[in-house]
Amino acid sequence: MQATFVSSEEPDTIGVEFALGGNMLFDMTMGEEGEIAVLFDEIANSEFPLPVLRELLDRGESELKNWHTRLTQPDGIWGKP
Repeated sequence: MQATFVSSEEPDTIGVEFALGGNMLFDMTMGEEGEIAVLFDEIANSEFPLPVLRELLDRGESELKNWHTRLTQPDGIWGKP
């Protein structure tokens, strides 16, 4: 993954573009007030405040861990006798 630090044409916005294999994955931007947002390339209305995105990712991680725990119980499909 490659990170490129950029400044937009707006004088009050700076950012970091993240790309993988030359394909842009997302941008992180910071405005003059210090708020950070994450924008996903080529998706309309894809700007998420960083705290909102972190909450979504944390919730997803928690749900996956809970699901994994249930699946690995002795009676679960990944359980070991």
